[in-house]
Amino acid sequence: MRAPLGAAVALAVWTLGAPALANDASFGGEGADLAPLVETRVRMASEEIVIEQPRPDADGWRVTATYAFENPTDEAVAITMGFPERHCGPDEDCGFDNRFLGLRTTVRGEPVAHRVSRVGRRHGWAPRLGRAYLFDVRFEPRERVEIVHRYQMGSSGSVDGGDEVAYVTRTGALWAGPIGRARFVVRTHRRPWRLSFPAEYQLARYVEEPTAAGPGRTEIVFEQTEWSPRHDLHVYLGRPWNGIETTSAISRCPAPGATGRYVERTREALRELSDADLATCRNMIFAAHGRPFASAAARETFYRPARRASNPFGFPELSFGGVWSLLGFTENPSWTPSLVTASERAYVGWIREEETRRRAPSP
Repeated sequence: MRAPLGAAVALAVWTLGAPALANDASFGGEGADLAPLVETRVRMASEEIVIEQPRPDADGWRVTATYAFENPTDEAVAITMGFPERHCGPDEDCGFDNRFLGLRTTVRGEPVAHRVSRVGRRHGWAPRLGRAYLFDVRFEPRERVEIVHRYQMGSSGSVDGGDEVAYVTRTGALWAGPIGRARFVVRTHRRPWRLSFPAEYQLARYVEEPTAAGPGRTEIVFEQTEWSPRHDLHVYLGRPWNGIETTSAISRCPAPGATGRYVERTREALRELSDADLATCRNMIFAAHGRPFASAAARETFYRPARRASNPFGFPELSFGGVWSLLGFTENPSWTPSLVTASERAYVGWIREEETRRRAPSP
C-alpha cells in the first residue's frame, strides 16, 4: 500500500489505486525550490471535504474541498498557497491517474488562476508531493477567507477489490494553532461490508439511504474539533467478499453476486451448509445493509462493537500509522428492504429454495 501526501491549502491526492485527498498549506519558493512551510500567522478555522461518487456507474470521484482561514493579527498577511498532486515514485506502480481533473479554485467566491510548480527534490515532502498549483492570497487584518477547490479524481480500488479513500491531513498542523473544525464526508453507492479508518478520527455518521436511481447511497462522516492531526485519514471500504470476517460463521458463507457459470457453484456451496449456516448466510445479506434484528442472537452475530488494531494493513507509519478502528456490519437507522440489490435478492432466493427443499417431506 502506498500513501499520498497533502499540503496545507487543499491538497488532494489518492493512494494506491484509491483517490487520496489532502489539506491546505502555504508554500515558499518557486520552481524546484517549492516546499510547504509552517505558517504561524494564519489559522485554519475549518475544513469540509466532500468526496462522492456522482453516479452509481461512475468511474471516479467528485471532490469539493472548502476551507476557512483566519488572520487573527492586526496586520495584513500575504502568502502563497499550494494545492499539490500526489507524486508517484519511479519504483511505484500507482495504478491510478493522480491528476486533478477540471480543478477550479475560488477565493472569497471569485475564481483564481494557478501557477504550476513542483516541490524541491531534496525537501522532506518530495517523496509524496509532485506538481502543485499555486496562487496568492492576501489576508486583511482580522479577516476570514473562504477557499474552495472543486475537481474530479480517478477511480479508486485496492488489490483485494475494496475501495480506498485517503486524505492527507497532517499538513493541517502546519497552520497556526489547531484546526477549529474539520469534517470529512465520503458518499458511495457501494455499501461497504467493512469500514476501517484511523482511530484518531471520530465517526459521526454511517448511514445507507435509498435513492430514486436504484441502489442506495452510503454517507460516512468524520468530525474533529480543535484538532492537530497526527495521522492522515485513510478509509478502507471493503466490498463482498473482502473483510467480512465478523464471525467464523459468516466466513463459511459463499460470496454473493455470482453471475454466469459461477451461479451453480455458489448454489452447490450453499447446499453443503448446515441449516444454521444457511440461516446465517441469509441474514448476512440483510445485515450488510444494517437491518435492525429483533433477535438478540442475530444482533450479537452481526453487530459487534468496533475493534481496534495497531496498523493492521502495514501502511507506512509516515502516513497511516497508529491505531485503526475496524467495523463490520452496523445497524442502519434508514434500513429499508429496497436497499438489497438484485444480485443479493437472488442469493437470498437460492437459500430459501434450499431451505424449502430440506423441509419438504421425503417421497
